[in-house]
Amino acid sequence: MRYIYNNLTGVRKIRTKVRALTIGGAAGIVALATAIGLPFAAHAAPTQVVVTPSNTQGWSTSDTRPGGAVNYVADPTAPGTPHTGALQLTTDATTTSKAQYMHASSTPLSQVTELSYATKQNSASFAQGDASYQVPVCLGGATSTTCTGFTTLVYEPYENGTVTAGNWQTWDVAAGQFWSSRSYTDGANCTVGAGGGGAPFYTLADLKAACPSAVVAGFGVNIGSNNPSYDVEADLVNFNGTTYNFEPYVVLNNKEQCFHDGYKTFTNPSFKNQGQCVRWVEAHANGNLHLANPSQQITFNVTNDVTKEGNHNTVSYTNFDYPGGLSYQANVTCSYVNPETKEARFMFQIPDGHPGLSGLYVVAYAKEVRGAQPDLYGHAATADLATATQWCQTGTGFSPTMYTITQGRVEIEG
Repeated sequence: MRYIYNNLTGVRKIRTKVRALTIGGAAGIVALATAIGLPFAAHAAPTQVVVTPSNTQGWSTSDTRPGGAVNYVADPTAPGTPHTGALQLTTDATTTSKAQYMHASSTPLSQVTELSYATKQNSASFAQGDASYQVPVCLGGATSTTCTGFTTLVYEPYENGTVTAGNWQTWDVAAGQFWSSRSYTDGANCTVGAGGGGAPFYTLADLKAACPSAVVAGFGVNIGSNNPSYDVEADLVNFNGTTYNFEPYVVLNNKEQCFHDGYKTFTNPSFKNQGQCVRWVEAHANGNLHLANPSQQITFNVTNDVTKEGNHNTVSYTNFDYPGGLSYQANVTCSYVNPETKEARFMFQIPDGHPGLSGLYVVAYAKEVRGAQPDLYGHAATADLATATQWCQTGTGFSPTMYTITQGRVEIEG
């Protein structure tokens, strides 16, 4: 008997390509704060804020221009917790393309103590190219309707270190050097010259001392014009102690995430109340299955709650027909158990000691079928962690080989 697997669920890629606001002068700054829905006043914020396509937490594509794009992408190598993905900025081959993601602020520059972020260059026409950290400021001060001495302070990674393609790197922006997009002088100590991508450079300490009335109007990441064919990622953008963690979706794997109205933040699945959310986290799937063609046996005990210890989230696998034999135990590193549809996906890695197979990521699919029909089981393997994680967490692109169950049943409860 043959079975065809269909994706159980998936995340929709949201391509945000909007020319929203051009930050350029007092009107642009006030418009940015107003459009994002923030008061033009400093306010306290939590230490970490998770930003997703469905809850952008005040972030905007701002001055993104044709040919530039901002997306949330899956990347299990991204830093932070959670770390299912990051923010991606891209430009096409034109020199006028631009990608930007900004957040409004109205913080006195004198009160800014922490600025940092993480970046990864996937590819760029300039070998040292990467996303810049930008800080629009009113050097001469600001009110709710005016900005005196507007400029954008730009931190470029390559001007503060060496960009290593393909690797995540963390940059201490507050300790680095900026160039200014515009010139300004108050006729006294606050005098800044436009750098146009280079010198003169200024440190945060320099600017705080010279321009005590300066106000930060926003912060964010950017690929500017004249930077064609860039593909870079950014994450953990820290502004003054609040770190913004960009995720394409949030994986529910701990019942603590359900508390304090946390259940309301989830859309796939969505929950009516906290109790329903907790029951989902505590859902589990287990089985001791014998399979045919080839002859295999897999025993698993999987739960959505990754904090479960003991014999939870473990797999034992044997392939009796494999030349020389194949048998191992592994820990489950990703799981998706749906108690409503009685289906589960879970991921594990083949351990050392099995030449040609060790290190592969296996994603399994199991379904409890009510009635006289046999349950379903299948799996697929890949060497790529990002692909395996996507298969497990969303089902997108997952097409496992299905095997006939000759003995045993799948049990899914929640």
